Amino acid sequence: MSFNYDLSEHRAMFFGMRLIHTNPERTVAVFLCLLTLAVYLPVLENGFVFYDDPGYVTRNRRVQGGLSLESAAWAFSTTDMSNWHPLTWLSLMLDYQLYGLNPRGYHLTNLLLHAANTLLLFIVLR
Repeated sequence: MSFNYDLSEHRAMFFGMRLIHTNPERTVAVFLCLLTLAVYLPVLENGFVFYDDPGYVTRNRRVQGGLSLESAAWAFSTTDMSNWHPLTWLSLMLDYQLYGLNPRGYHLTNLLLHAANTLLLFIVLR
């Protein structure tokens, strides 16, 4: 009896996603993304910290005002918290609009940004 099995047709199941063995870059990219998510997933159980979260979120009326043309102009012109980082302010404003003062949402945004940056680094370095 002869078994002719073409390995190029073999597909693997990886966390419910079909990955083709002949595309190792895709497999590595998905693995890195899932690994990043798994490592940082416990952050969703954390709350705000009292180090800089009051200045950035919990006591910042500008951030709690949400996104608007006025708040975007402020984000690009302020050096509050001793830094010029308008994308951080805009992200925090959007987070506040989406999640209010629920820290899980802010941590979820950061978790997804970490996963996206992992994929971006992989693409740049390959």
